[in-house]
Amino acid sequence: SLGVPVVGRRTGGIPELIREGKNGLTFETFDELLNGVRKLLEPKTNRKAGRIGRGVAKRYSWKDVAREIEDLYKSLLE
Repeated sequence: SLGVPVVGRRTGGIPELIREGKNGLTFETFDELLNGVRKLLEPKTNRKAGRIGRGVAKRYSWKDVAREIEDLYKSLLE
């Protein structure tokens, strides 16, 4: 949401939020982490990934997530 690319461990739901090579990079090993950080330090890659990441983050606002959870609870009560 701050316009900077991210690096996250390839586990759980993280790969759903990080579009590999688009808004950041995922890793499993320490060497993959180091290589990912090196790539993201390149200004051109950094700017583009940050821009894309900001767009992804907009789709996951707290307000939208809360509304989805509320809708789910309401559907379970019907």
